Amino acid sequence: MLPTEKDRKKYTNQMYGTGRRTDANGNPIEWKLTFEQWWEWWQATGHYAERGKGGSKYCMARLNDIGPYEIGNIYCVTNAENTTHALKGKTIPAERVARQTAHLKGNTFASLRTNVYPSDETISKRSKSMQLAWEKRKALNLTKHDPIR
Repeated sequence: MLPTEKDRKKYTNQMYGTGRRTDANGNPIEWKLTFEQWWEWWQATGHYAERGKGGSKYCMARLNDIGPYEIGNIYCVTNAENTTHALKGKTIPAERVARQTAHLKGNTFASLRTNVYPSDETISKRSKSMQLAWEKRKALNLTKHDPIR
């Protein structure tokens, strides 16, 4: 397959988009791929047509999110996997968690989804509630898979 002008535009967008970002160490990200290298690399991955935004789409990722985009430091991966790799070993700042979860106040289960730990009071309430549910199941001779009626 031969590249088109649309493919050249995709290359240019990725190249210039990279210059506005920093790597895992806070350094500007360098772009060291020519259009020909970029095109051949994507063709070799077999995922050029599946590139784009969204967790199941493919992207060009850098080893450990450090260093330039260049042959030998890039690999093809889904966006979801790339995000997982980027967040591995990182902690989310408390102010970011608070900002992202402010609308969830009062929803005790929301805290489990956002890495904010519930208070001791909430844990105690949940424990009592679970204990009562298990006692009811036991009294009715139900397994954990049977619904309580």
